[in-house]
Amino acid sequence: MRIAIIVSSLVCVSALFAQTVPVDTLQTSVTLGEVEVKGSTVVDKSDRKLFIPTSEQARQSANAVDLLQRMQMPELRVDMVNDAITLVDKGVLDIRINGRKATVYDLKGIDPESVTRVEYHRNPSMRYGEVDAVVDFIVVQHKSGGSFYVEGKQAASGWGGYYANLKLNNKKSQFGVSGWYNPRRDFEMWRDNVENYKLPDGTAFTRAETGLPGRMDAPNYGFFLDYSYRKDDKMLLFAQFSAFGGWNDRNEYNGIYANSLSAEKSKVSDLLHIQSFRPNLNVYWQYDIDKRKQIVVDLTASDYYSDSERSYATYEYIEDGSYGEELSSIFTKIKSNSYSLIANANYEQRFDAGRLTAGVRYLHGWGRNDYLTSRVIDKTRESDTRVYAEWWQPLGNSFDYQAGLSAVNRRFRIIGDDAVSTFDLIYSLRMRYKIGSYSTLRFNFTTETVSPTANELSQAVQDIDEYQKYRGNPSLKPYRRYIGELHYEYARGIFLGNLATVLRYTDNPVMEEKYWEAGSDGSWYLLNTVRNQRYHSTFKVFANARVEAIPGWLTVGASFGWKHSVSRGWEYRYVMNKSVYANWSVVLSHWNFSLMYNGHTNSRDLWGETITGTENYQDIILSYKHKDLYVGVGIINPFMKNYNVPTENLNEYAGYDRKMHLTMAQNLAFVMLRYNIQWGRKQRDIEKRVNNAYEGGAVNATGK
Repeated sequence: MRIAIIVSSLVCVSALFAQTVPVDTLQTSVTLGEVEVKGSTVVDKSDRKLFIPTSEQARQSANAVDLLQRMQMPELRVDMVNDAITLVDKGVLDIRINGRKATVYDLKGIDPESVTRVEYHRNPSMRYGEVDAVVDFIVVQHKSGGSFYVEGKQAASGWGGYYANLKLNNKKSQFGVSGWYNPRRDFEMWRDNVENYKLPDGTAFTRAETGLPGRMDAPNYGFFLDYSYRKDDKMLLFAQFSAFGGWNDRNEYNGIYANSLSAEKSKVSDLLHIQSFRPNLNVYWQYDIDKRKQIVVDLTASDYYSDSERSYATYEYIEDGSYGEELSSIFTKIKSNSYSLIANANYEQRFDAGRLTAGVRYLHGWGRNDYLTSRVIDKTRESDTRVYAEWWQPLGNSFDYQAGLSAVNRRFRIIGDDAVSTFDLIYSLRMRYKIGSYSTLRFNFTTETVSPTANELSQAVQDIDEYQKYRGNPSLKPYRRYIGELHYEYARGIFLGNLATVLRYTDNPVMEEKYWEAGSDGSWYLLNTVRNQRYHSTFKVFANARVEAIPGWLTVGASFGWKHSVSRGWEYRYVMNKSVYANWSVVLSHWNFSLMYNGHTNSRDLWGETITGTENYQDIILSYKHKDLYVGVGIINPFMKNYNVPTENLNEYAGYDRKMHLTMAQNLAFVMLRYNIQWGRKQRDIEKRVNNAYEGGAVNATGK
């Protein structure tokens, strides 16, 4: 009842000063006067930016992912080597095609010359869910004929990627099928690890692990089957069955332990296997009531299965390199299954004063986690009901705002324990002020509520090593996050830039905690658990820019940022202010040849007591396109001799400094071959505008 009263009040207040007025089409936003930057391909609108590809960019691209790389949208990182599109600041990005939810593999099947524009939403509408940004490809669709795309890339090692897509059109219907397989096998990996322990009696010692060669496998696959039907550009029915997963993912670490309390050494083996599979069924219905009103209903059913095993053992180490008897052994096996049903409905109506958007979303999830080694079974039930409304309005020729309110009711229960129910109000406010023809000032404020995961709530105990165990905390509560952003944007001619500050404050976040605990036999072990801590804050300043250094030939894009983070628990306080990161992309194209150079530096994040880093990464790709055929050669990290991903834990009882190494990620040369053909007449598609996704409550084995 509280949800209905709140949203009804917001809708009624908005309607008091809104009178309906006919518009040409529902997809045409009521916006301020649009500013198209001459000499550039960017249109600034109130709630998004429109990036329009040039004919030369489209002609030289093999697919929509390739096109996005050449367009160099400043806040996006496009990784054509690993088939990924992410935000530079590592936020949550939603990918769409004509408004409907999509993946990078959907984009690979799109003819780049059919892309009319790419819309970028920073701090998007509530109808997109809790995401940081949306990138939406607006494409024209064939009314007859079809399309076919195939791609292969392969290195001399066990790394590669293969993809194929087929679309067939017949009048009002379209059929599609696509699939991919990414072999990732027999990579050499190891870690260097220094652990600093402090025992309950105050004794301190260091255990250093010198890495020995291990093995990594990470093959993955997926496929889509979809059908769409449209009627008179007023109704769209879309159905898709998809499935993807990985089999026999393997992370194997071997090493030699040296303990500062003893002259003896030991050999360690740490092996993790994971298999996963996720099928999904999505049915989407959209109906334009008239030119001013639209209703959308989206239903999704999904299942997620995973099977994980972890084996950890230490052995006596003999100086001649051989190994003696086993000193310790740990084995963990977990089978997880989660099911979900999601229903989402959205209504939009335009008025002469602005635009009203309202909707409801309901999620129900079931989960089961079998801890086979400890004989513990966790069964979970989760429901999430939210009702939201947003009002957008321009005030004069230079200012507009959008205000939103969402009421959320959550209920979570582990079978056998009491259910936890919460009710929250989520707010959002976005404002834009145009300063002349080239500058724009934007302010965004949003709140969000984050719920604990199944792994964080479970009381099942998992052994980590000889000294440490992990156990969740069933008394955890959801926590609130507040996000404020201020952006200054300048776009003129060949230059597009953005200077921004972001403050994220999280109240009572679920973060880690470690302390010594006595077992039933009187022995001590270090318990790794989680707790609602005091607060976490991050202040970030970043700038990004894109310059068409030689129009039509050379484009350079770069991003630079600095972060200051404070992590405050009940027993600790840490500050990190030395996190500087950079991202760059250079594209040189002429005479059907293209040379691309992309890279980014290590970016560090503090959460709880752990500082996690990313990789230093570079890739160079030289390609040539002739009509529908694309060939290329590339190399990953050509100037790197020691690829590593760092992690540091600051806990006083069991801190560590760890680096993961992977030989595949340095000096890896590969070849690419793509073939793309399209045939048939074109017409514009109807936008699908609702996002349904559920990650489920699956749990995998916990390791180092």
